[in-house]
Formats: sequence, C-alpha cells, structure tokens
Amino acid sequence: MDPLVSVIIPARGRADLLLEALASVSAQTYARRETVVIDDASTEDLAAIARRAGFRSARFMRNRSGLGPAAARNRGLAAARGEYVAFLDSDDLWRPGKLELQVRTAQETGAEFVHSAADALLPSGRLIPRMTESLSDWISAVSRRFYDGPVATSTVLMKRGLALSAGGFDSAMGYFDDVDFWWRLGERLPHRRRAYLRRPLAVYRVHARRLSADAPRRTPQAWLESLCLARRWSYCLEPRLRRLARRS
Repeated sequence: MDPLVSVIIPARGRADLLLEALASVSAQTYARRETVVIDDASTEDLAAIARRAGFRSARFMRNRSGLGPAAARNRGLAAARGEYVAFLDSDDLWRPGKLELQVRTAQETGAEFVHSAADALLPSGRLIPRMTESLSDWISAVSRRFYDGPVATSTVLMKRGLALSAGGFDSAMGYFDDVDFWWRLGERLPHRRRAYLRRPLAVYRVHARRLSADAPRRTPQAWLESLCLARRWSYCLEPRLRRLARRS
C-alpha cells in the first residue's frame, strides 16, 4: 500500500488564496493523502468557507491567538498521521503530479527529503519558470552547501519522523524560521537521503499579501549574522555571503 502523506497548510486569512491552494491539493494524482490546515487566528472562519467551497475532507485546527507560521507548522506536524509530510503555504499552488512524483522518488532512491524547483507567479499574471533556481541571494548560497538545489518550503516532502527528530521549526524566530529549519536539517542529513527534482512542482505567488511582507524591518545581513552566530555556523559569515546579504 502507498504511504500516507499529510499535507500541512498554515493559514491566516486570505481565504480566497487558501481555496486555490486546497484546489491544487485536490487535483493531486496521488490519492493517499490527508490535508491538515492550521488556522492561525484568522478573523474569517476558514473551515466554514472551505466546507462551503466543497473541501470537506480537510481537517482544520484553529489557534486562539496568532502564533506565526512556525508554530502552526509544528502543530500540523504533531497532528499529522502520515509517514510523510508535505508543506504548502496557503498562498502557493502545487502542480497536479507533485506528490506522486516525490513519493515515487523517495521510494526508489531511499531519500527522506525530496524538494524541487518552483515557478513564480507575478501579480501581472506572468509566470517565471524555475524562478527558485535563478536566485543568487545569500539564502540560496548557504542552502547550496547542503542541497543540490534551493529549498522552497512549498516544494518539500519529507519523512515526518525526520522533521520531528530535527526539532521542527523554531517558533521563536518569527521570520526565516523555514530557512533556519532547512539549514539545521541539511547539516545532519546525509546526501544520499535527500533528492532534488529540477522539474518545477509548485508555484510561488509573489504578491503584497504574503505573510513575509509583515516581517520586521531588519536587514538580511543583520539577521544572517545573528543566526549564524547563534547556530555557530561560521561558514555563512564569509565575506561573499555578507555581500550578498547586503544586496538583498
């Protein structure tokens, strides 16, 4: 029997985009899946809106107060029933064959962490193919120390046990918690246990309502330096990376 995949979607408001994300999950060719949506204290009743739109199988969990996407993802990890978990931001989309291809890759290669390239959808409607592969910022530069390609959260499928053993997302960070998690995971994950697919399996929406738009006005360089000092990652304080952070 195919393994169960738990789809974890942190959400706060933006019901219209969440419905499109849920539709992209429903369009997956991989059948053995469950969808867990963590409503991070939205003013809208996202569960009711989803039910009215026909997404009755999705399991909704609601936070009484806004805890941020890291805590929401961690709650989804704790509630997930699948052997694998796949993360999807509520404003992003999946290509129909994403889960099927990633599960097959994991089973054929023994990889416990599978990610892929992603397209970008601009507000104008223009699609930038494999946008994530063209990034040259400091996040991508450090990520390539661990992975064969950039890690975009909405492209990741991984063993649930691996995510839990790594401690999950750091909810104290507030911002860049996903980047921090992928880097921590990359340090402990042997190369043979991860796989990168150049085929773009997700669509990253670029728009003003992204949660990252509310991030505190802290420069990427300052964040990079404080993170790397806290984690004792001296390599990402190299001058080249500092210059990339300064330009970000």
